[in-house]
Amino acid sequence: MYRRQINAIRFFWSALPLVVLNGSLTAQSVLPIRVSTHDSVAVAASQTYSQPSLIRRLFMGSNYRKEWETPVALPIFDMASLGLTVKELGGGKQTKSLRLLDRDSVEWALRTVDKDVRPAIPKIIRNGFTVSIVQDMVSAAHPFAPLTIPPLATATGVQAGQPSFYFVPDDTALGPPYRELFAGKVCLLEKRDLLQGVELRNTEKMLQQLFEDHHSQLDQAAYLNARLLDMQIADWDRHYDQWKWAAFDSSGKTTYVAIPKDRDQAYFSSNGWLLKLIRLFTMKYTIGLTEETSNIVNLNGVAWSLDRLLLNELPKSEWVRIANTFQQNLTDDLIREAVKRMPAQEYAIHGEAITNKLLLRKKTLPEDVLRYYRFLAKEVTVYGTDKAERFELTGNSDSVTVTVRGKQKEDKIYYQRTFYTSETKKITLLGLDGDDLFVAAKDLHNPIRFEVNGGSGSNKYEWSDFIKVKAKDSDMDSRVYLKKLRKPLRIREEEKNDDEHKDKSKK
Repeated sequence: MYRRQINAIRFFWSALPLVVLNGSLTAQSVLPIRVSTHDSVAVAASQTYSQPSLIRRLFMGSNYRKEWETPVALPIFDMASLGLTVKELGGGKQTKSLRLLDRDSVEWALRTVDKDVRPAIPKIIRNGFTVSIVQDMVSAAHPFAPLTIPPLATATGVQAGQPSFYFVPDDTALGPPYRELFAGKVCLLEKRDLLQGVELRNTEKMLQQLFEDHHSQLDQAAYLNARLLDMQIADWDRHYDQWKWAAFDSSGKTTYVAIPKDRDQAYFSSNGWLLKLIRLFTMKYTIGLTEETSNIVNLNGVAWSLDRLLLNELPKSEWVRIANTFQQNLTDDLIREAVKRMPAQEYAIHGEAITNKLLLRKKTLPEDVLRYYRFLAKEVTVYGTDKAERFELTGNSDSVTVTVRGKQKEDKIYYQRTFYTSETKKITLLGLDGDDLFVAAKDLHNPIRFEVNGGSGSNKYEWSDFIKVKAKDSDMDSRVYLKKLRKPLRIREEEKNDDEHKDKSKK
């Protein structure tokens, strides 16, 4: 998650007063604990970000340091009384996660609230200074933000877990491999199986199914609705691994519905000069929780590629309808009550400020989300599957309608959207595998540029002489396309290897 921050820090290496900063960024990791009752303690989420020097506060910001260092009463995590047993260590480089099973074999996740950014920093630049800088950026995330999300999600029709916070003692039930990782830390406990009896798949497996044939489809409206919640709470960290996909089967078809994971960056806020400087050149998505949403395109920077892929069919009218419904469902009283789900000591610090920003963001979101629609509409990719399909282009000088159906002209339509020259400059058509046919009406005059990759198979092209088109065949099938997507979706090779290793170990 912090790879781009690391690159930006490297860029500014020579511009910072290294000696002064390096001496002022010493982390504190010991949590002072005050016993409240026999089953709870008063403890801070972390002391790592407390007591910053003046230089540190100026460059790195005040952020949510007080929230991290303020003791709150938390229940003590007792595996026996909760009926939990250890299954395995979960993934994640900065956040430690432990997968647990309850008495009904339902899977839960225990995650550390504070992060350890060292594994994410390349060894070539990993030293005390870089670790200290990147670690301190964690203070811009609110430690108890996840508590406030469930009511907002429920009201707007987005699936969300019900997290609980615990203090984890040095419990022998954790076992020797895990006591060192979790003992003495504040952790979040959340059910992993949000929909009982519904299979959840990761993003890569979901995309594989979409690209293979038309037996699978994505509920793009539900995905946009979920993304609106991200934008409302200024959660910028919405990359491919922040989602699970519920597979609903009906009449031989599978419909995927988006389920967001991890709310570590909700309400992100940093007023430090370092991040302001960096945002002049890169990492513009870290603008965070402001009082308005005019910066919505930059806020979504991490998710651009995924959104282009998964929101390629919804017309402007659907964006307007979904955004207006979202706004109506998210009432002012609901927002106020949701933020008050923070511990009282935490709410007293910035609770009212967060509430006021959320109320103002709700007012501007439906209008400003169209900025993002127009951004995505400039260049759109329409993809087929590994089966034979017919891509049709019809329209006039003002608009083009792209229709994807089975190979025959009378076959079922799988995709259809009208693009307007006032919004769209380029459309890419991907046939993937199969013997595909690309047909443009002979009388079609339109300035939109078309780039067509028929993929593998025996493809045919029947084009109008009055449109700008660049067409070719290639070896592009679903597997090749997924491999090509790894870079824009920021899927690192080591993460792929980790997933493959887990799959093999399960077998």
